[in-house]
Amino acid sequence: MAGNWKEPEFDFSERSDRVTLKLEVGQVVYIPGAADIRNENTDQAELKSMSKEERILEYIRQNGNISTQKVMDLCNYKSRTSARNLLEKLIKSGKIEKVGENTNTIYTILE
Repeated sequence: MAGNWKEPEFDFSERSDRVTLKLEVGQVVYIPGAADIRNENTDQAELKSMSKEERILEYIRQNGNISTQKVMDLCNYKSRTSARNLLEKLIKSGKIEKVGENTNTIYTILE
């Protein structure tokens, strides 16, 4: 079979309305910039144990910057105002800086 794929396995159960098809994908190739699912469970557990400020700083360290929408997602905020207030707190503490305006605004770590 092409691409070193294993032959699919079919399982026909006693019930005539169900067939199970098992496909084994083998080794996963890492593609830079793609979603990293290798340690997703560990990363999620670690993120939940961090404070909201630490989550934001860690996200910026890994991705270079963060948007207000992403802060809302990371911190489970329903409003942009709550996310902006937390970002303002980090700006005032000298940990991050605001870059851009309006819909192009991102936040980066101060170096």
